[in-house]
Amino acid sequence: MKKYATLFTLAAMMVVFCGLSLYAADISGTWFGTTEVPDYGEDELTLVLKKTESGYEGTFSDSAGMADNAELKDIVYEGNKLTFNFEIYNGMEYMTVSCSLEVKDDTMTGYWETGEGASGSIEMTKK
Repeated sequence: MKKYATLFTLAAMMVVFCGLSLYAADISGTWFGTTEVPDYGEDELTLVLKKTESGYEGTFSDSAGMADNAELKDIVYEGNKLTFNFEIYNGMEYMTVSCSLEVKDDTMTGYWETGEGASGSIEMTKK
């Protein structure tokens, strides 16, 4: 009987700890980073995220001026992966930028891409 009690206790602990790992950390706050933009060079980035009842909302800005507090759309944060879209104006037209980032502690790494084929890596740190 003692053997079954020990097994039950271990199983219960696994369920609790595995269940807790399904909850993603709160990523609210201001994140700063950089990317390389084709035909421009290094671009400084600012991502502001706020937790809401239904998930997250936020804005994205860059030092090149293409994204000036652009509203984030289709924000999904599951596990350690954050994805979202926003619109920029490149001087000639509006285009959608899609981002996919992996969150680890106070850093995010990943990439951005447009429907027109431009892309680049992103590295960000929470401040």
